[in-house]
Amino acid sequence: MAANAATAEDGFWVTDAISGCAIWSAEAEKPGDGASWSGACSDGKATGAGVLVWWDAGGLKGRYVGAMKAGRVDGDGHATVRSVSDGGFDAFTGRFANGAPVGEGYLVTAKGDRLIGELLDGAAHIRGVLVTAGGA
Repeated sequence: MAANAATAEDGFWVTDAISGCAIWSAEAEKPGDGASWSGACSDGKATGAGVLVWWDAGGLKGRYVGAMKAGRVDGDGHATVRSVSDGGFDAFTGRFANGAPVGEGYLVTAKGDRLIGELLDGAAHIRGVLVTAGGA
């Protein structure tokens, strides 16, 4: 990532050092952070289909396979992101808009809980069927 990320309205722009594509991030970069985008760039921002991988000093932080629009995760895709609370990775397959999961999709948490349903406002409101790792 670029050493000096430009502040975006509700996040930060970071630059893939190899492709030169700008990628939007909700978090400011820290030492040891990095990102790689394998898709196209339009107006200097990640766009179209591709693979986005990002990491921090602790290792792999996440991977996204799918569509980007103007540097943000936007469209159909699959995201695997390190869980803050459970140590493993949470995964969501479905639609994304403006960097957040929205609409119908399939979520599997690091604990093994599964949700088939609809995410509204990112993950702030969820409607669907939840099956916990314990089977409830």
